Amino acid sequence: MVERKVTQEELIAAAERLQEAIGGAEREIVVVGRAPERWADRAFFSWATVAGAAVLLAPDPSSLVGTAVWARPTVFHGSSAEVAALRRAVEQEKPRFWERRAGRLPFGRLRVVLCEEPAEEERRFWEGRGVRVAST
Repeated sequence: MVERKVTQEELIAAAERLQEAIGGAEREIVVVGRAPERWADRAFFSWATVAGAAVLLAPDPSSLVGTAVWARPTVFHGSSAEVAALRRAVEQEKPRFWERRAGRLPFGRLRVVLCEEPAEEERRFWEGRGVRVAST
């Protein structure tokens, strides 16, 4: 399916909405595993550009979660399946020294998970660990 051409103003507006959802003023670290072919992905890339986020590109989409575990991002953007896979990776990880204390964020700094349609189970899991879940 080919989506319509998006204007620069629409991308800027989408980037501003994502900034509101993500919040914070720190330098964000994000991992991306796909080309910006979908609207949600283009909006995310626009936000990353405007926000000056450090973007790590996964070698291919199947390595997105592995790259995120390695990179320890502050923001994760993915499909419902990718967010669920990241949750499984977090559950399987042995706590590292920065995660041993109660109330520590996954990877020591993951603050926001973005997903088009986050499942209620995913929302409860992430929010229970102090991670904000937002829809893209």
